[in-house]
Amino acid sequence: MPKKIVSIGLALDKISIEDIEEFALQVENKIRTFLQEALPVEKSYDADIIVSVEKKEDCLVVFIDLGILGYLGDVIDYDSIVRSAIREASRYVEQYIQRYRKTNNHG
Repeated sequence: MPKKIVSIGLALDKISIEDIEEFALQVENKIRTFLQEALPVEKSYDADIIVSVEKKEDCLVVFIDLGILGYLGDVIDYDSIVRSAIREASRYVEQYIQRYRKTNNHG
């Protein structure tokens, strides 16, 4: 899947390492919750979820990798669910980082 780059002008100096760690955990939890809702048959899949967030000098890099090994491939379109989960996680990322957006207001 191609990389999606979104530039919104973040106040990176306001984002701590603790914020980044918490953010990565929240994104992973959002994906897990999405999968539990989309795949209600317990034990019908194994999911590998990797979420990494890196603060660079001029940007925040969010990497999401999701793989599902499904046992009910004849009745469940796992590829479609993976794409949907990544889309949902991306929307959550965009909403979450809005709190760190630079504004013209002082304070």
